[in-house]
Amino acid sequence: MIIGPTSEELLDALATFLSRDVVPRLRAGGDSASDAGLAFRTLIAANVAATLAAEQRLGSAIDAAQRSRLGALGFRDGARGTESLEGDLVAALRRGDVGEAGPGSLVWAHARASLVEMLSAVNPRFDVAWNRDAGPAGGAQ
Repeated sequence: MIIGPTSEELLDALATFLSRDVVPRLRAGGDSASDAGLAFRTLIAANVAATLAAEQRLGSAIDAAQRSRLGALGFRDGARGTESLEGDLVAALRRGDVGEAGPGSLVWAHARASLVEMLSAVNPRFDVAWNRDAGPAGGAQ
């Protein structure tokens, strides 16, 4: 679900940061002048941990919803992962092999729902309460 670093890469980076930067500073007692940077990096690490937790909590439901929408578009293969099926959709769009792909189409609805699902998992401040059809405050999409 996360685009970019994998969960394993994020966990490795988090573990490295905690063991290399935080633990030695806690053992040494640190001084307040240099602790501001550490506090900021620790906040980032906490956000990484929250993102990974959200992915674990929501990932399978999001994956199932995406697979269902992809199946409705004709992209289904039980042996292949969702990312691979998404790649098939992208390739078909580039070739022009998908019918209507503009606003109101199934492709548009899938892309929009996938984006909302991903943002709701990785950004705790993302507001999924706004009307998904009209966009924020009923405005432009």
